[in-house]
Amino acid sequence: MVSVLSSILIGSALAIGISGIGSAIGLTMAAKASEEATSEHPEKFGTNLVFTVLAETPVIYGLLIALILVLNSQQIVKFVADGTLTEGSVFWGVIGAGMVVGITGFFSAIGIGIAGATGITASTEKSSLFGKSLVFTVLPETVVIYGLLIAILILRTIGVFGDPKLVQPEVSLFFSALVMCFVSITGYLLGKLGSTAIKALTVSEDSFGKNIVFVVLVESVAIYGLLVSILILQNLGAI
Repeated sequence: MVSVLSSILIGSALAIGISGIGSAIGLTMAAKASEEATSEHPEKFGTNLVFTVLAETPVIYGLLIALILVLNSQQIVKFVADGTLTEGSVFWGVIGAGMVVGITGFFSAIGIGIAGATGITASTEKSSLFGKSLVFTVLPETVVIYGLLIAILILRTIGVFGDPKLVQPEVSLFFSALVMCFVSITGYLLGKLGSTAIKALTVSEDSFGKNIVFVVLVESVAIYGLLVSILILQNLGAI
């Protein structure tokens, strides 16, 4: 098994790296639509910018977890040195935390980019669609927020937010993150479905209420995954 410090650095790289790739893709999708819309309607620059920067928020969550890990690395190493923590707990904990915020961030960012690009086009055609389109664009972000929550709960067990807790089996920390990673595909699907809903708004703005019900149904899958992840950690005594 790799050293404690190496494990922490790998977890940090997973958090910022995977979410960063997703945000870069999502930003590119939205920015491309923004450039095309702004070239024809320069006055729409501000609203287009709002849709575009939303795709950057998932990497900010990844950055947060990466910074938390790096800034607390020496403290975690000391916990292992004095026997308060095991190397296995740290390894599975930081890998799980980095992976869950990275992967959920990846899919959320792409979903935001897809919905955002459609929202830019729709709000350019009809200014009244800005608010409703923004709702569908923001919804994919909820998935990375769930991932961030699981990451924070995992990091609590290795002494980042208080006293460390020994859990058995240690690999269960990784499995709690894995569950959320599997259902994080909903972030991408929320963006696809949200894009379709925004297009429907251009035909009938009254479809907003009905369409959001369909979108939320997909998100319920992510909520189920979040629930199972939390139950795993609870049964371990981690929370």
